[in-house]
Amino acid sequence: MEERLRGARLRDATLGDFEAVAALKSRIGWGRDSAATWSWLWERNPALATDTRRPPIGWVVERDHRVVGYFGNVPQVYHYRGRRILAGAAIGLCVDPACRGAGYGMELVKAWCHQDRVDLAISTTTSPQVRTMMLAAGALDLPQPDYARALHWIVEPRGVAAALLRKAGLASPLAGAAAWPAGAALRAWDVILGRRRPSVPDGFDVAVDREPGFGPEYDDLWRRVTQTARGLLACRSAESLRWHFGGPTLEGAVRILTCRRGGALAGYAVSMRVDAAGVQLRRWRLVDLLVEHGDRAAVAALLAAAFHAAREEGAHVLEVIGYPEEIRAVFAESRPGSRVLGDCPFQWSVRSAEVAKELGTAPAWYATPYDGDAALLFLE
Repeated sequence: MEERLRGARLRDATLGDFEAVAALKSRIGWGRDSAATWSWLWERNPALATDTRRPPIGWVVERDHRVVGYFGNVPQVYHYRGRRILAGAAIGLCVDPACRGAGYGMELVKAWCHQDRVDLAISTTTSPQVRTMMLAAGALDLPQPDYARALHWIVEPRGVAAALLRKAGLASPLAGAAAWPAGAALRAWDVILGRRRPSVPDGFDVAVDREPGFGPEYDDLWRRVTQTARGLLACRSAESLRWHFGGPTLEGAVRILTCRRGGALAGYAVSMRVDAAGVQLRRWRLVDLLVEHGDRAAVAALLAAAFHAAREEGAHVLEVIGYPEEIRAVFAESRPGSRVLGDCPFQWSVRSAEVAKELGTAPAWYATPYDGDAALLFLE
């Protein structure tokens, strides 16, 4: 597509735009982009292997022969009631500071929302400002409850206390010294509230792997899950999982957790390092989890595996964002803490009015950070 704007033009992005987009991101202060990341997202993406529609890799705004706006679009495959659905996942909306106020951001959002070579458009890490534009363009907030409420388990109270003190404005050396009594108070408060550290139920063997070596047993699990699933599920075939968690920026940042019952894979989860560097909080997040038939015991086993893996990594806190109500109910049994992230960061748009009506209810979704770009890239 190509569209004339005031003093500029909007067109489909190509791989040849890498240098210009990288320069734009550098001007904004996002750091240098990587050609290896672009190749991984748009040349090695398994979503393109069996689909001939070839959605654009994004859109750019050009003015005076320079790229001044960009919005990426990563193809992802979904399954919904026996149907294969191609989605375009939003990534990296940016506009040159010198051009803000010209409406280029809104035009890029419209291009994403109304694209015609995918069935579904999703954005899963939306800022409040961009969310306003997306809703104005016709996108909808995710109907899955509590997606914007993060659950957390304190792994190392002193580290959490020090981070909270830094966030409150205490200088780092003072925060470190005060963290000892503050951490003890946090732990005591957890005990008073009845918060428990997750534990593995009887009958399960759990394991942690540092490499995303998803094998045939994951295909078997995915096949069993899709035979009975009624909601929208991002593809979790072994190939898709290897691609998703094998990106060039994710090396060393993910852990694969498995639980087995009688030697057979009952479920898996993936945790990812997402530190809050500004306050020196070491945080791991449970970015994906899949079990068969809503197996509550397997969910509990995987949560426990994630908690213990986080402790082995020296994390201060384990966090969960997303998941449908039946999964969050298992998480809630250990009485985790919670915090509200703000406005819902997950928006969607679909071309079919019939599918839009079906996806307008919470049971239609199994939304986790695996959707969209929330767990595609690791940012220091």
